[in-house]
Amino acid sequence: MAQNNLTWHEIRAGDLRAARRRLAAVDRLAAECGEHRLRALARANLAEVARLDGRYEEAEVVGRRAIAALAELGDPGHKRRVLGTIGRALAEAGRVDEAKAALTEIRELVASGDLADRAATGKARSAESGEVASIEATLALRRGDRKAAAEWFTAAAQAYAGAHDLRDVAEALVGLVASTDEPEARAGVVDWLTSVCKEGGITLLPREKALISV
Repeated sequence: MAQNNLTWHEIRAGDLRAARRRLAAVDRLAAECGEHRLRALARANLAEVARLDGRYEEAEVVGRRAIAALAELGDPGHKRRVLGTIGRALAEAGRVDEAKAALTEIRELVASGDLADRAATGKARSAESGEVASIEATLALRRGDRKAAAEWFTAAAQAYAGAHDLRDVAEALVGLVASTDEPEARAGVVDWLTSVCKEGGITLLPREKALISV
C-alpha cells in the first residue's frame, strides 16, 4: 500500500514516468501476493496517470477495469473518483456523448450519497462534485464557451479545495487560467495557482505549463 501511495508524490512532482513504473511494480507484487483490492486501486491510479499523460483511451480502458475489479470485491467507494478520471479522459479526447454518459453516472452516485447524508444528518450537499465540475468545464472549453468553462473550473477548484491532495485543485486552476481573458482576473488566478502548487509541492506538467504559457 505504501508503494501505491508514493505514486501521488511522483504525480505531484510531475514525474509520470516514475509513477507509471511504480504502479507497474505494485501491480506485479499485488498479483503475486493475491492482494486483489490493492491491485484494483493500483489500476485506478494508473488510469489517472494515463489521463494526465494524455493517453486517454488507455485511461478509459484501465479505469473501467479498476471499477469492475472494485465492484467484484464489494468496494464501490472509489467508483466516483475513477469515473471522474474516465469522464475527464473522454472529455479531453472529444468523445462528448460518452463523457456526458459518465457525468450522468457520477451525478447518480452523488445523488445516492446525498440521500444517505439527508437520512443521517437531515442535510444534503447542494454543490456539484469536483468530478462533475471538471468534466463540465472541459466540455465547455472544447466547445468554445470560455465563460461557462471558467465558471465550471472555479466550481471544480472550490469542490476539491480542502481534500487530502491538492493536485486536482491545481489542475482546475490551470483550466481557469486558460479560460480567463481579463488580465487582472487572470493574474489573480495565477497567484492562487502558485499558492496551491507551493502548498502541495506540485510541479505542473509540460502540457499544463504550455496551456497557461508559463
